[in-house]
Amino acid sequence: MDSLADNAPYNNDQGLDPSFQVRPNGVLYVFTSLSGNGSRPPLGTASADSADRMGYFRSTNGGTTWTWTTVALDGQALDPTDTADYFIPENFGQIDGVVDASGVIHMVFNGYAIHQRAPDTTTVVKLMYWNSSSNTFRNISRSAETHNYDPALRSGNALGRVYPTISYDPTTNVLFSAWSEPQISGAQQDTANGVQLYDVWYAWSNDGGATWTAATNLTQTPTATELFTSSDRWLTQTPTAASDQSLTHNRRAHFLYLSETAANTGCFVFGEGPRSQSAWIYRTLDRLVTSVGDDANQPLAFSLKQNYPNPFNPSTKIQYSITKNSFVTLKVYDILGRDVATLVNQDQPAGDYTVNFDALDVSNGTYFYRIQAGSFTDVKKMMVLK
Repeated sequence: MDSLADNAPYNNDQGLDPSFQVRPNGVLYVFTSLSGNGSRPPLGTASADSADRMGYFRSTNGGTTWTWTTVALDGQALDPTDTADYFIPENFGQIDGVVDASGVIHMVFNGYAIHQRAPDTTTVVKLMYWNSSSNTFRNISRSAETHNYDPALRSGNALGRVYPTISYDPTTNVLFSAWSEPQISGAQQDTANGVQLYDVWYAWSNDGGATWTAATNLTQTPTATELFTSSDRWLTQTPTAASDQSLTHNRRAHFLYLSETAANTGCFVFGEGPRSQSAWIYRTLDRLVTSVGDDANQPLAFSLKQNYPNPFNPSTKIQYSITKNSFVTLKVYDILGRDVATLVNQDQPAGDYTVNFDALDVSNGTYFYRIQAGSFTDVKKMMVLK
């Protein structure tokens, strides 16, 4: 048996949560991180040759020998939408990967980063996606990141958006990713027993990772925490009647996550034993794909709907639709035109979306919300009534 560490470019310390795949042609892949001498500037002083890194091992001879490929170095600015975010992907080592039918490698990882733009320095955690075809990185979680997560509240090695998993379907080019992130109420992180509570989130891509749906909260369980998502490597076809050929491109993701009650949270903190039994939950999610890269339920027109409920206290939902991939901004303003909140600020594929606006920290009165998606703009009025 060959040791992967013997083939590492600089030392023998691997990440604790490697992901493993055997391709039909016998090629082996291990997706992981490696520790070196810390981060590159500006976060550290390590050189590109010795910095901590994330990537994958590959073997073409049944595991006898392995080669290493670096995908990202600690201290790199990976997100093209904010070059002040310097990522440390080795720090938590939460990485998953899959190789598609064309040999393209798709990886997701805990995008723990330090945001440095004078005068502030904050912690930012995104769920990042990368593939070997485009060699570009994309944040597939919500782009708004306003919470400076407290490491003292984390559950084990979970800080921010954590434990991602990814699945693929070779016949439709559909990708599925799921992960966990802390529950947020207003501006506060929900906790129990001194640790954060987590929900499961997910996103789909119909075009091999070029675009992704908006991140969606799956669980929203205020009395429990859900962590350690794990999906089957391949998507399956959704069971349909033989006569219904319109649904033959439906794809189903199969995955697990650990569910702990609020009274039992934190049972995985630094090796501490479980306080009582926790449940592994099996779930499936379906995606309708009428053809490669085409969503059957694509809206016919751009639109911004009236929020509901209205008036509201303390939260309301805002729905909108876009007909093609667009950079979308959705902001809330007070009656004097001052910026109150940014709800959306990212590229989004065509589809219908719902976002929540929490007015817990704003005063009674009239507010306006405005969307811009490409050349489409619209404004509507809403009222906070406490």
